[in-house]
Amino acid sequence: VAQKLHQLQNFNTLMAVIGGLCHSSISRLKETSSCVPHDVIKVFNEMTELLSSYRNYDSYRRAYNECSNFKIPILGVHLKDLISLYEGMPDYLEDKKINVYKLYSLYNHIDELIQLQEMPLPLEANMDLVHLLTLSLDLYYTEDEIYELSYAREPRSHRAAPMTPSKPPVVADWASGVAPKPDPKTISKHVQRMVDSVFKNYDHDQDGYISQEEFEKIAASFPFSFCVMAKDWEG
Repeated sequence: VAQKLHQLQNFNTLMAVIGGLCHSSISRLKETSSCVPHDVIKVFNEMTELLSSYRNYDSYRRAYNECSNFKIPILGVHLKDLISLYEGMPDYLEDKKINVYKLYSLYNHIDELIQLQEMPLPLEANMDLVHLLTLSLDLYYTEDEIYELSYAREPRSHRAAPMTPSKPPVVADWASGVAPKPDPKTISKHVQRMVDSVFKNYDHDQDGYISQEEFEKIAASFPFSFCVMAKDWEG
């Protein structure tokens, strides 16, 4: 995913993906990391170096300036530049003269972002995938829950008993048989959240129903099959 984002010159989402993989709850998983192929680790390290904040994101800035046509900058970096410019330069010079150079510099930064918005996209959005990803974001974990899952996967020490996360895995995890089957109350809670999210993202005509065509798109997009679940459990 990171390589594809890099190819598309989508630095903002690339930063989100690499930033997520660098999260301490994941970076602490040394045993898991040792199972990842060497060439994948090499690419990951290259991406991490590219997006490093070292020397005020020097590697990223060079790569970004070498890109042409459609590209998505790391918005946080460019907003930081705007703030630094705005705060670092006075509004007025001696004799109450307006600092035209400051205004011109601010204009150049903002104008670049405006021009980027007018660039044609190099691809067409897959709306089914967009809806699926939006739905997935509704089923997020809190920071504490992420750490609980991390320690359950790899305890702090080999002798320590693994923690049991207070929040069971989301539907995609337990439906595939990876985790023990939760109690009915937990299942009901997750199913309700999933149903609410599905209707919010897939009921395009807002009539309160999911058509067979819409359902088939949902079933085909998800990382598990609704049909298999229906065969195993009534309802």
